[in-house]
Amino acid sequence: MFYLKKVAALLEEEKARAKLESLGARLKDQGIGFQLKTVEKPRAGETVWESAGQCPGGVLWITDSPEISEAFIKQERPLLVYLHPWNRDASFPLAGFAMEEPQELEVQYLENVYRRFADIPWEILTTERCRVREMTLGDLPALEEIYKDREVRRFTGTLYGEETGGNRQLQESIMENYIRQVYGFYGYGVWIIEEKQSGAVIGRAGYRPVKGDAPELGYVIGAPWRRKGFAREVCSAVLDYGRENLSFRRVQALVQEENVASIGLCRKLGFEEAGKVAEEGRKCIRFLYSFPELY
Repeated sequence: MFYLKKVAALLEEEKARAKLESLGARLKDQGIGFQLKTVEKPRAGETVWESAGQCPGGVLWITDSPEISEAFIKQERPLLVYLHPWNRDASFPLAGFAMEEPQELEVQYLENVYRRFADIPWEILTTERCRVREMTLGDLPALEEIYKDREVRRFTGTLYGEETGGNRQLQESIMENYIRQVYGFYGYGVWIIEEKQSGAVIGRAGYRPVKGDAPELGYVIGAPWRRKGFAREVCSAVLDYGRENLSFRRVQALVQEENVASIGLCRKLGFEEAGKVAEEGRKCIRFLYSFPELY
């Protein structure tokens, strides 16, 4: 299901229309509306973007104009900047998303851009038994329940550290910052695992960004769902996603020496041992996984 209902483009450069028209034809095939309008560069004191009217739900705006971009961002309108040969020297300092070849874009990319502005979680992948998606504040109670388990805390610590002291407002603030800063900046992170059959949140899996090094694969499975193959099923799919959608060349996993189950999982997934490290005072084995070449 697409939350995106319409794409509305406001362009200053007439020569840039053709590739957008190609995108528009594909959008209409998916039942998504498309509107393309060429506007003149506003003169001093003019506000040409006001002619776009109100911004109803489900609309993603596209523009090649720095002035329109800045105004729409201030109005918190879902916006995608179009970069082309005629605006290469222009500056879009506040824009979070940009494209260069619209005729090559997947419709799902536009959907994801709209979702980011609308605070709708991205759907990452599905497996035979699970859905993997971004976190929302509504997941907090289920995650707290999972992290009450002694085995989970032993190997992964508490949900948001002891410093929160169980303060729900502080925990929600931490989660909101993570959604905005990690998902929003990297386009990946640690995601929620839902069981398809029940709709229950059964754990988390995904990647932790590591500055100057390979991203770190991590997972947590709640006690009622352990030893049923969920970790291997989901982590295998997450690895495929890392290669095919994130263009990762390799990832790492840091596993405590006492965590026999996770050591076994890493080996089954194809990781190789790469020495030992100390992580937050804990002795860990460092595993590396190199992705097979796509071609």
